[in-house]
Amino acid sequence: MEQLKEAGDLKATFFCVGEQAARHPEMIDDLRAAGHEVANHSQGHESGWSTPRASYLRSYLQCEEELGSTTRFRPPYGRITPRQARAISKRTQVVMWDVLSGDFDRSLSGKDCLNTLKKLTRSGSIIVFHDSEKAAPRLLYALPKYLKWLADTGYTVQPLPENRSKKSHS
Repeated sequence: MEQLKEAGDLKATFFCVGEQAARHPEMIDDLRAAGHEVANHSQGHESGWSTPRASYLRSYLQCEEELGSTTRFRPPYGRITPRQARAISKRTQVVMWDVLSGDFDRSLSGKDCLNTLKKLTRSGSIIVFHDSEKAAPRLLYALPKYLKWLADTGYTVQPLPENRSKKSHS
């Protein structure tokens, strides 16, 4: 959370795994209290390509229950079948990304991740970082430098826009 404090008034969307949210409810409360969006990333971080549709949807619903109603879902690994996506998008916006920091890859350095971010970032990019122990060394190196680079380069960081195409439910 210290990195977030250093980022000042920047707001982000945190796609949270329900199992982790259950272990650390105080972090979810802290994120919301700081004005960040908390969104669904499934209960157990299952790949949609190798998880039966009913199990995948159950994981989505369990995470919704854990976090409280959310307005967005990011499929773990970006792997979601068309049928899973159709079912979930009836309730929630499915969000993908265009820039993956690579912070989860132990073969990369923090500097490698930062260079990738600088190379691939464009106006409107959706960037993915991970908050795991595995990613921590690269995240902690790259994130503050990346935020400074964004500011120095003239980019503005904004929360994801409202999903105006979301269907209403009765």
